[in-house]
Amino acid sequence: TQRWNETKPMRTPRHGHAAVSLGNSIVVMGGYNATCGSLSSAEHYSTTSRQWSGFPSMNEARSRCAAAVLNGKIIVVGGCDRNHNILSSAEEYDPTTGVWSSIPPMHHKRFGCAAAVLDGWLYVVGGHDGNKRLSSAEVYDPATRCWSLIPH
Repeated sequence: TQRWNETKPMRTPRHGHAAVSLGNSIVVMGGYNATCGSLSSAEHYSTTSRQWSGFPSMNEARSRCAAAVLNGKIIVVGGCDRNHNILSSAEEYDPTTGVWSSIPPMHHKRFGCAAAVLDGWLYVVGGHDGNKRLSSAEVYDPATRCWSLIPH
């Protein structure tokens, strides 16, 4: 129809969050709000029912993080915690178990980065480490559960 349609508002106001599509849902996680600071909470919007519902919270609060879906699992990386510490940590959500689990951390702490999946690997690029903007990129191999730096 070449136009935008407004949906119902999320259950929790947030900015600096990450969002991915998973099945028939949009999953929104983390972010920041003035009441709580960085958030660990998540919620999902069903495109069939057009309703927002609760979703399991992440293990760690993080705002300005990045996320992508790799092999059917949501992976969230980096961001800032409630104390404004910059994170290198990462976690994954398995929809078959409904549980968030930690995965190995990235090589660099970063927030405001971007994540993308290509050929079964998760790429995380750019961002900020608290001192400088980053041009570095790293890639996660789910088979070995290892991160590798990508040379310039």
